[in-house]
Amino acid sequence: MDNFFATAVSAILAVAVSACSDSNDNPVNPNPQPADGIPAVVKNLPGYETWDSPVDYSKAENWAALPTKADKAYDVFYLQPTSWSVAEGETSRVASLDNQTMRYGGIICSAIHAQAVFGDYCNVYCPYYRQVDAEYIGEVSWEEAQELWQYEASKDPMQALDYYFEHYNQGRPFFLAGHSQGSAVTKSLLAGYFKEHPDYLSRMIAAYPLGYAITTDYLQKNPHLKFAEGADDTGVIVSWNVEGAENKTQRNIVVAPSGSLSINPLNWKLDATPASITENKGSLLVTDLVDFVNEIQTKGTDAAIAAHMTEGLSDATIDMERGVIVTTADAAYRHANIGIFGTASYHSFDWLFFIGNLRENVGTRIASYEQKPVARIMAHRGASAYAPENTLSAFQAAYNLGADGFETDIHITKDNQLVVAHNYSIDGNSNGTGYIQDLTLEELRQYDYGSWFDAKFTGEPIATLDECLAKAKELGLFANLEMKAPLHPVTDYVRLIAEAIDRSGIDKSRVMVSAFNHSMLKEMKQRQPDIRVGALMLPQLFYLLVDFDGIIIDHTKPLADLTVTDLNMPANKEDFMLFGIAGATPEDVILEILRQWAGTFNGANWSEVSLQFQLQADAAKYVDSLGFQLDYLHPEWHSLQLDPQLCAKMHARGIGVNVWTPNDETDLKAVLQYNIDGIITDVPDVALKLQGRM
Repeated sequence: MDNFFATAVSAILAVAVSACSDSNDNPVNPNPQPADGIPAVVKNLPGYETWDSPVDYSKAENWAALPTKADKAYDVFYLQPTSWSVAEGETSRVASLDNQTMRYGGIICSAIHAQAVFGDYCNVYCPYYRQVDAEYIGEVSWEEAQELWQYEASKDPMQALDYYFEHYNQGRPFFLAGHSQGSAVTKSLLAGYFKEHPDYLSRMIAAYPLGYAITTDYLQKNPHLKFAEGADDTGVIVSWNVEGAENKTQRNIVVAPSGSLSINPLNWKLDATPASITENKGSLLVTDLVDFVNEIQTKGTDAAIAAHMTEGLSDATIDMERGVIVTTADAAYRHANIGIFGTASYHSFDWLFFIGNLRENVGTRIASYEQKPVARIMAHRGASAYAPENTLSAFQAAYNLGADGFETDIHITKDNQLVVAHNYSIDGNSNGTGYIQDLTLEELRQYDYGSWFDAKFTGEPIATLDECLAKAKELGLFANLEMKAPLHPVTDYVRLIAEAIDRSGIDKSRVMVSAFNHSMLKEMKQRQPDIRVGALMLPQLFYLLVDFDGIIIDHTKPLADLTVTDLNMPANKEDFMLFGIAGATPEDVILEILRQWAGTFNGANWSEVSLQFQLQADAAKYVDSLGFQLDYLHPEWHSLQLDPQLCAKMHARGIGVNVWTPNDETDLKAVLQYNIDGIITDVPDVALKLQGRM
C-alpha cells in the first residue's frame, strides 16, 4: 500500500489538480472532422472508443463520494481534476474506470475541494469518470480542446448526471463544482446538458468550475448562462485561475488565449480592486497526500480537513487583460508542471488558497437563493386546460392546482358593467350569440358558459369583475387583469376598472393590469400609480408565420368591420383551430383575432396594425418610446427565442418579464432557461412541477 501511494502521490501532485497537460506552443493540427460527426481531436485520441461502453452509476463503487444518507438540504455534484497519467507501456490515453491513481485522486480531491467547501451545507456527490490523459491536451489547440471536452462530457459525466437527477437529487437545490479537467467538462455540461434541462438549471444555486477559463465568447454563445457579478447572485458561474504576475506572457493551457473571466474570491468583485491577504479567511494546506488519505480513513473527512486549515496564504487581484487572479503567494506553492501552466502558476491552489472565503460564499449564495422569488405562475384565463376559460370555476381550479395567480380578460357591457371573458363575442364559448358590448349584463346572464367545455360545468354563468376580484381575494391569488379595449370606445372604461379594484379591497400588491392598448396602461398609471401595469406585446412569431397580408383582402378596411367574405383563407386554415381562440370555424378564429387588434388599436385597418407589429419588433426601443414607466413586459413566449437578451434588456430598465402561453412541457422547459419573472399558462400544474414546486 505504501509503495503504491508513493507512486500515486507523485502523479497526483503533478497532474491531479490539473485538467491538462504538457506544453506545446505549436499545437498539432488534427485531421479534418470526419463525416460521422466525431471531432478529429477525439478520433486522434487513442482509447476514445472506451467511452462508448456505459458506466453503471447505480453501483456505489463508481462514486468517489456518495452519501450513505442524504440528510442535507442541498447537494453538490463535483467532478475531479485529472488524477492519473499514462503508465509506461500503456497505449490508451483515456483512463480505465478502475485506474487506482485516478480513484485515489477522486477521494482526495472530493475531500479537499467539495467536502471542505460545501460539506457544512451539502450532500457531496463525486462520480468517477474516464479522463483524458493530461499530456494529450498540451498537443492540441484551445479550440480543439473545447471540442474534446464537449465530447467527453457527453459520455460518463452526462450518464452520472442523469443518474444523479433521476435517483439521488430528489428535487433539492444543488451546486456544480469541479477543478481543471473536471471544470472543463462541467463547462461543457452547462452549455449543453443544462440547456436541454432548464428545469434542473432553475434549481442550480451556482456552479464553481475553478481552474479552467470561462470566456466572454462562451457566455455569448450560451445566453442561458451568466457569470457571477458579486457574492450573492444565484444561478451563476463562479470561476478563476490563479497565477503570479510573471505568468502573464506565458502559455497556461487552462487560461484562454483571450476573453478569460475571473471573479475575485476575496472581495467578490469583477474589477482590478486588490484584496489583501488580511481579507483571506483561511487556506487548506496538505503537504503529504498519503498521510491525508490515512487521516480521512481514520478520523473522517471533516476532521482531516480541519487539521490542515491554516491562515490565509494568498492575496488576490484580477489582471483584467489576462482574466486571471494574480497572487503574491510564496513561490513554493507554484505548480510543478511549468511546461503546462507556465513558471508562475498556482493551479493546484485555485481552491485551496480560498477555502475559508469559499465556505462563507456558499452560505451567502444559499441564503440568497432561498430568498429569490421563482417565476410567478399565472393560470391563463384561469386554469383553462381544466375548466371553461374565465369562469369562477377556472379560477378555483387554478387555486386547486397550486398556481400563484390567474390571468383574465375584462370587457364592458352595453350597460357599462364589467365582465370577464376573452372574446369580443360570446359565440364560441356559450350557448348564446352576440357581442358583449352590445348586450346588457342581464342578457349575458341568460346563457350557459360552461357546457361547451364539459357537461359537468353546465350552468356556469359569466362572471363580473367584482366577482372575479372577490374570488382572488378569497383564495389569496394574484390577479392579472387584461383590459380588452372596447370595439366602440368608452370614455370611462379604465376609470371603471380602477374603481372596481379599489372597491374590492384587494391588496394592490396582489393585482396587475395589462393590455395590448398601451395608452390605457398610461391612463391607469395616472389614475392609480400604485397599480402595476404590464404591456402585452404583439406576437412577433405569429406575425412572421401567418400570412395576414394574403388572408385580408382589403388592407384599408377597418378590422372590426371584416366578415368571412373579406378573407382569403389558405389551404392550411384548419391549423388556425389550434391558436387557442374559441371559434366554430377557422374563419371565426381569424375574425376574432382581428377583432382583438381592432379594439387594441381603435378601429385600425390591417395596414395600421402591420405597422404596429414592425414598431414592436425592437421591444427595448419601443418601451423607451412609451413616455411612462412600465412595471412589466408581457411578450408571447417565442419572443425570448427571437431575442435571447430580451429579459436582460428589460431588467436593465427596471421592467419585469411575464411571458404568455407556453402550454406544454417542452415549451415550458424552454421558457424556464430564461430569467423570467412570470409565466401565464393554461397548464399551471406542469409549470409548477418543472419548478420543483409540486
